[in-house]
Amino acid sequence: MTMQNINSKLYVGILVPISIIVPISLSIFKFRKFPKELKIITYYLFFNAFSNFITSSLSNNGISTMPFAHLYTIVEFGFICYFYKELYFSDNNIVSRAIPAIFFAFLAICILNVLFLQDLHHFNSYTKPIEGIIVVGFAIRYLLQLVNDFDKKINKNIELIYINSVFLLYFSGTFVLFTIFNIFFTHRQIAFAILDVHATLLLLMYVLFTIALWKFKR
Repeated sequence: MTMQNINSKLYVGILVPISIIVPISLSIFKFRKFPKELKIITYYLFFNAFSNFITSSLSNNGISTMPFAHLYTIVEFGFICYFYKELYFSDNNIVSRAIPAIFFAFLAICILNVLFLQDLHHFNSYTKPIEGIIVVGFAIRYLLQLVNDFDKKINKNIELIYINSVFLLYFSGTFVLFTIFNIFFTHRQIAFAILDVHATLLLLMYVLFTIALWKFKR
């Protein structure tokens, strides 16, 4: 194993997963004062930390992490749907009611993908871009929701605007990355480079979550 591969493994497998401790610690400290939306984000962070631990444990014991990756995508999307359902509820009940249907449609896509395209022992690179484009749609819809009385809403909802921006940035990136992955998956070096870039997006997401939670003052 080259020094570059060792550094990449340390970055992707240790540094980035451990960095989630920072936003989790802040969310624990402020949890009692959080509105429902930020409590959902706290649960999402804990789920991510648990997933990091499971993935590392499986990998260190030579066990494939692919089956867990399929499950992770579904649960992750569930948390995000729950978060946006709460964001939309006050302004648009129609959109809020549509989100459960969107989740179950995505769940059906994931099941069909496992049955006919990418079984549990293959990386679910087809469903990840679909998840990404849906979440980007959620994020853009929330920004449009803020257009009216933006100056008033930005001060009242600054931490939620930050979190929405985090999801917009991260899932825009993952949509592009996993679309590229599906094209160049046979090129080993390109695949590893994509994983490194994804880890950087994940690290940036944790940093921006920390800023968003820090800005919560109520």
